[in-house]
Amino acid sequence: MSEATGLGSVKDALAEGWRSMAAMGGMFVATILLAVYIQPYWDRPEARAFGEAGTTKVGLIGLEFILILVFTFFILWLAKKGLHLIIKWGVLLIFWISLSYCFIPLASYAIDEPEPIPTLREESSDWYEVLFNEADPSTYVAANETRLFAFEQASGLEIGMAPTELWSFDLDLGNNSFSSHPISISDSGDKYVLCDQARFIVFDKETGEIEFERLEEKCVTAVYTSEEIGWAVQSNYLYKVDEYHANNPIHSWWYALPDAYSNGSALLTVLLDDEHMLLVSGGWAGVVEIPDNQHNGAIFGSVNATVVWEMTADEGKHFTSSTWGYSPWSENAWWDETAEASLLVLGNEIGELYGFDWDGKDMVSEERFAFNERGAFDSPIQGLMLADSRHGGRTDLWVASG
Repeated sequence: MSEATGLGSVKDALAEGWRSMAAMGGMFVATILLAVYIQPYWDRPEARAFGEAGTTKVGLIGLEFILILVFTFFILWLAKKGLHLIIKWGVLLIFWISLSYCFIPLASYAIDEPEPIPTLREESSDWYEVLFNEADPSTYVAANETRLFAFEQASGLEIGMAPTELWSFDLDLGNNSFSSHPISISDSGDKYVLCDQARFIVFDKETGEIEFERLEEKCVTAVYTSEEIGWAVQSNYLYKVDEYHANNPIHSWWYALPDAYSNGSALLTVLLDDEHMLLVSGGWAGVVEIPDNQHNGAIFGSVNATVVWEMTADEGKHFTSSTWGYSPWSENAWWDETAEASLLVLGNEIGELYGFDWDGKDMVSEERFAFNERGAFDSPIQGLMLADSRHGGRTDLWVASG
């Protein structure tokens, strides 16, 4: 065959098969475009064979490659043995699975309602600082320079409604003087506890009635147990609030906290139960066991508080925000009698988020937190909130970063 004859044969073949080749090329292009379109739907750890680790761990990636080789060898072995029927139905099964992975997100895109366009409105700026919010975000505690307030129906989340004041408290220490230190509000069951390094006050959440008050108490933060016992923090020490004397003079009721806890930047304090309290500062988070009785240490500050769980912030990764509340993954609505707040969320200055579940004895890492693996935030976490804004019984995690 001459060179001219061979070239003519190639041209003839191209002329006859261009439609098939164009169709195959179009199929490849369409497949790639379809994959790009549905990729965001499957871009989550639970949709991957090995979760989030399957995209980063070399061992798991190598295992996937080996499984591909094994599958290819198995198909070749079936072809060699003449078992074409098994190959045919196997390919059809794989084709059906592939179509399912394509049509599930496409159906979801077609059925899902688009997110409503938010309606913006002008409102006067807040004249107070929000200190604490409940699971129902319309109920929260705030303060300005002179008064403490408990509100409901917050206009920020309840569209078109102004907040309603439940109760308020005058922060005047006497002679029109006020504490220059930050106000700490901690959650103690059905009580709020206020500390501002000038007093220790226990409020009923619903009525604002003062159930216990100790003036001149230099506590930074505190809790109040169901046995009506106060435990406060001052200068990196945990101590029992004396019923008759400010700043308990009996040193055997004082316990040293870890050095990493900086009371000057206390972020969160929660009474978990009558035996445990949660403390979070800029440098440290931990669950501390509430003492049953006095210690017998001879020197002030020589006995350490019992730490059940702790997490120390690394250098350059100090905690900037934290929240405590009902888990979004809870099986029960937060208002059910069987529901219990159990989720601690910590945010730091480089945009990392950490979640931990309290099981009554220890804090367990929440595996469904995948913000850091995805690089969701790259700036300091300014605020965190676990709240049910839709009043459906399930909380959402609200994050302010920037």
